[in-house]
Amino acid sequence: MATGSTLTFANAASGTFLPGTVDFKGGLGVIIQAACNVDIKTGPTAAVMFTANGVNFDTSKKVLIDGGRLQVIKFGDAAGVVVWTSKVPIELKDGFFDIDDEVKVVLPAAAGTSAYKQTGGLARWENGATLDVGNGEARFDGGSLYTVAVNKPSQPDMVIVGKMINTGAELVISRDYYNPSGVTGHQFGRLVVIGDVEWHGGTYRPSVDVSTNPDSTKADVWHCTGTFTVNKGKNGANFGPIEQNANGSITSGRTWVVITADKGIVLAPGAATPTFDIPPGMTQSPWTLSSEVGPNPKAWSVKRK
Repeated sequence: MATGSTLTFANAASGTFLPGTVDFKGGLGVIIQAACNVDIKTGPTAAVMFTANGVNFDTSKKVLIDGGRLQVIKFGDAAGVVVWTSKVPIELKDGFFDIDDEVKVVLPAAAGTSAYKQTGGLARWENGATLDVGNGEARFDGGSLYTVAVNKPSQPDMVIVGKMINTGAELVISRDYYNPSGVTGHQFGRLVVIGDVEWHGGTYRPSVDVSTNPDSTKADVWHCTGTFTVNKGKNGANFGPIEQNANGSITSGRTWVVITADKGIVLAPGAATPTFDIPPGMTQSPWTLSSEVGPNPKAWSVKRK
């Protein structure tokens, strides 16, 4: 299918893209307005692809989620990972962007290009999903990113390939509220970035297992294979640990690893360390930051005061 016009979903419309290619030869791409639901059903042998008149990655067009919902799901019952490739960027302004387990969204952007941008709304990406922005960036300036547990014996990683930049979004791993049928309690998981991370704003809410007898060290982990840079140009990074499985008082000095980086964690020169949420009824946070000794540590932990 080829189109020279913008595909706009409005007035509570619904739509489904089945395996095949949509070539945007003109127009602005796709706009999904409030109360509209759009599914992209892609398969292992017959995938969905958005192209832009032969351009490798066309930033003059986009898939704009502006109050509606876009969901990328598997087409058919075949095992293994399925792929949706879009050669136009995706922007979540308001509404929902859902990616299912064993679905890979590929945005083949060049270096310095925001292939995915979020200024609001809620991204709900199941553990086992992948967002691949190529040499580009996945940028989170607002809204929330929740990874979602799946009904499997162990939780696969939710993966972002490329640089991740967070300047103002909330991040929660395995958000309990969205547990699927058959899954109860918090399922500890990881958000893995194959590349560098920059965290300059927004709140990371890792769940930590505070159970005792014996003391547990289980926690959600935000991991990257590159360098994890914090508070460059903006002291906005904030922690909001979520206590799971409390069965007694929490001993002072206990730690839980919640960030790891293969090439080290770098606090920008002159920057402050991340702040912590102050719970209601308290005048200060019961948490503080702990890290490995030495420059560019490869792990950061939250520590109970």
